[in-house]
Amino acid sequence: TVDNCFGSPVDEPCARGVAWGATVNTFIVDSMTLLRRTNGNLLLVGSDYNGDNLDVVLFQVDSFGLPIAGFGTNGTVHFDTGGYSDFVVDAVWKNSLLRIGGKMGTPAQHNFFSANIDLDTKTLSDLYLPDFAGIADAGRALAFDGLGREILAGSVDGRSFTLTRRNSDGQLDTTFGTDGWATAGTEDDELRDIAIDSSNRIIAVGQSPNGAVVMRFLENGDPDPCFASGSCEGDGVFVQPMLVSNY
Repeated sequence: TVDNCFGSPVDEPCARGVAWGATVNTFIVDSMTLLRRTNGNLLLVGSDYNGDNLDVVLFQVDSFGLPIAGFGTNGTVHFDTGGYSDFVVDAVWKNSLLRIGGKMGTPAQHNFFSANIDLDTKTLSDLYLPDFAGIADAGRALAFDGLGREILAGSVDGRSFTLTRRNSDGQLDTTFGTDGWATAGTEDDELRDIAIDSSNRIIAVGQSPNGAVVMRFLENGDPDPCFASGSCEGDGVFVQPMLVSNY
């Protein structure tokens, strides 16, 4: 049941059930993530069309769904990175900063990207744009391993599982995969999310025409031959066939 009191101001008691922010046009529903702050506030991170291209946008509300006064305009803050379109698809806390990730570029060429956002000063910094030389490098997920290294993951030219790792000093980790990039799976596999285990192995999930796909990569970026294989001679891939495909 929808909580109709959520997001309802005093003059509209329990009449909404939805929190509204001051966007230029509208949130891109496919490009957002929701985080909960330690103070109970909810932070929505996504992209907003400004009439010409897409900007990074944050929308912050309290636990009752009401926009935070003083946080931008009606609880909404925009950031223009200079990219034609900034699709934010993931966000994580890194120390006191928000680290966002996704894809950025023009209609003809876009790349993975990540950046820091300081919520106190409302500033964006440390913009990182690794380039795999694909026409459409679509970042889908962002995570940090136990050594503080940043892993960006997604698909290149819309298909295959592709990951890149950045050292804690901000430089591309060329010991990961091949020159800092690891690609596995087939051209029909599309990555959706990643997680890091206690051994700094990367578990990636996604989809293919054959069903749901789970892959595990070793710390060096190689597919884990022991994953989903009793003999440790596999390709690191597990596929769960699905009766209905959403590919």
